[in-house]
Amino acid sequence: MGMIRKIVQIILLVIGFSAFSPVLTPAAIKTIQQYKEETGLRETAGSLYFTVFSNDKAFSRRAHDRLEEALKKIRSDLYIKRGLGKKCLVFIWKDREDYLRYVAALGRPDLAMSGGFAVSAVDRLPHQLYLYDSDHLFDTVIPHELGHLILEVSLNLSRRYRVPLWLHEGFAQCQEEKSFKPVAKALATATGNNKLIPLKELIGYNNYPDSFEKRHLFYQQSEGLVKFLLAEQTAPGEFFYLAKKVVFWAEDLGTAIRIRYNKKFPNLNRLEESWIKYLKSYSSAEE
Repeated sequence: MGMIRKIVQIILLVIGFSAFSPVLTPAAIKTIQQYKEETGLRETAGSLYFTVFSNDKAFSRRAHDRLEEALKKIRSDLYIKRGLGKKCLVFIWKDREDYLRYVAALGRPDLAMSGGFAVSAVDRLPHQLYLYDSDHLFDTVIPHELGHLILEVSLNLSRRYRVPLWLHEGFAQCQEEKSFKPVAKALATATGNNKLIPLKELIGYNNYPDSFEKRHLFYQQSEGLVKFLLAEQTAPGEFFYLAKKVVFWAEDLGTAIRIRYNKKFPNLNRLEESWIKYLKSYSSAEE
């Protein structure tokens, strides 16, 4: 599988969650034919941004079209024109067992429970997505993982900065093709029971909560917060501007919010109050 040469960033989906973690992985430059031989995936479909590998030509084309759709939405949410910068190679095994056999060779046993993961490019290497054909591949896994990848590329191309965990997961969750209403209802209920993670605590997480219940709540709240910030934009690209302030200038969210929104959200308390009102309103509205 080549020599371990680069430290790259992997974004992975684990038991319905995704996690962001640095890892050593085989990353030698290869030809398309070498990738085919190494993965056992022969049929491809490609365009400017993606080359999809699977063992079914029609499936590769379908996955490719879904990637293009997801890319379009992500770029719209971020209000950016740039693409991925480099080609993204997408490997999709039909059987989970084949995916696991390949993942085992990466030396990361924690990936055994993953639904997929992405590797962002370094130097001359391409971006890479590793997936298998699951029930939710097209509606959640592909847009989620691509959301992680493009956010990282857009905000941290040099790998010198750290994209906050709530921002990474919240944005990726918002890319999934699903209704937000169940999440809004769950968060509104948690608010009524005083079970929400305080906003100051939520944005300070550098690692995922240990307990399943709190981890699940972290994902829901991160999604809800990003959904709210996207909805509250007063100008195109305002969310991306806010994200850049948090990442590039290492501003805490409270400071970045105050600078960008001024009187609308002068502090985190006001932001949290408005966010909770938004969740309650969304959960009770008719679809």
